[in-house]
Amino acid sequence: MADGPLGPKKGDAMKRTREKYCKEVAIGQPAERIIYPKYRWFVMIVMFWVIFANEGAIGIGPAPLVGIISLSTGWELGTVTAIMIGSFTFFIATGCLLSAFLLDKIGIIKTFMLACMLSAAGAFLMPVLGRSIGGLVFLRLLEGLGGGLVLASPPKLACEWFPAAERGIVTGVQGAGVGFGVSIGIIISSAMYTAMNDWLMSMALMGIIPFIGLILSIVLRFGPEAPCVKNSFTSVHPAGINADTDFKLVLRQPLFYLGIGMIFFFAWVQQGYSNLTPGYLTVDPPSGCGLGTQAASTIFSFYSFSFTLGSLFSGFIGRYIFKNELKKSIALSFVLSAFFNVSVLLPAVYENSVKLRICLILAGFFFSWSGSMIFAYFTQCYPSEVMGRIGGFTQGIGGLGAPAGIAVGSITLNMTGSYFITLTAMGILCLLNLILTFFLYKPKIFAGRVG
Repeated sequence: MADGPLGPKKGDAMKRTREKYCKEVAIGQPAERIIYPKYRWFVMIVMFWVIFANEGAIGIGPAPLVGIISLSTGWELGTVTAIMIGSFTFFIATGCLLSAFLLDKIGIIKTFMLACMLSAAGAFLMPVLGRSIGGLVFLRLLEGLGGGLVLASPPKLACEWFPAAERGIVTGVQGAGVGFGVSIGIIISSAMYTAMNDWLMSMALMGIIPFIGLILSIVLRFGPEAPCVKNSFTSVHPAGINADTDFKLVLRQPLFYLGIGMIFFFAWVQQGYSNLTPGYLTVDPPSGCGLGTQAASTIFSFYSFSFTLGSLFSGFIGRYIFKNELKKSIALSFVLSAFFNVSVLLPAVYENSVKLRICLILAGFFFSWSGSMIFAYFTQCYPSEVMGRIGGFTQGIGGLGAPAGIAVGSITLNMTGSYFITLTAMGILCLLNLILTFFLYKPKIFAGRVG
């Protein structure tokens, strides 16, 4: 493009600056070696708590009380479920999208504080605003935004506080925080209602959990700064180049859209399998296994527990067994998940309670690897200053696979009266993600700036 009458055009100058910048960062000349303090493990513990509190416990807290809420208010059970569970899921995605901007603009600690304040306020105001549908939707909006703000934080926190070899541990702790929050949240909210005999007060007292997260986040404000707030190897930023410019480069990479697609299918299977498989185990043949509600709940709890453990250990497995070759870990996860997820449809499995438990344990354990390892892979591809946006958009858009999986699964179930197509489709989606795994790559444009 020719120069303008007064010299080079601004667009040309920016283009040349960007090209020069890309060459510089591709060289990857290391600056001084970064020392990661032991304090990083405390930061990870705080992250675990705020995810456990805001996304797990607060999110699932109303689930065991929907029947009680329906009787108390006179609202239909479906209406209560949509308000307390469905709306929260939608607002979680909204919070993730919001975090895409906040994490990179105001930082992790301030985002944690805001998230905990929103979730605690949503809970503490239950006795005041929770007697109307509009009030409940507003309160679940606050809680959902709080959960979404922290759900997308682990990749950025991993980049800023941990060396590349340990980042999978951080993203794995995210999944464990959600799983642990769901398991404990049900117990806590049920115990609160038993003690108070008032569902509004029970929901209000759940606010103590994110309030503790707020205190822990404030403590972080007085600790040392993250050892890597810019990037791992070079802080070269020529004129006109900043995090916004970096993100424009990210948007030009197919990897960004590939990641959103993989998380979409992951969320589809995760949420769909967790919501529909208990029904499959419960209902009578030929639609299901006919185990009954109590037996089905007990058996499926093995899946939930192993999913939490698998998330927790996935980072260690990626580091010490796969030597941080995360594509291999992700691929193996999807292969084994596809097999064990669908195995529950086999009479040889569901007619034997021991085999059924083993298959559910293995399905949960192996499937939990994939989500955390995908995000761990991203931390090896992009500089930290754009990880907030990458994590937020990937979780926010990709996370829409969760309601899609439930909706499509429910429609298919109503049309066919069978769980076979729905559960088989989830196995196929795991294999589709397996194929997409082979297209993962590390952008050369950021090679010199990623630890």
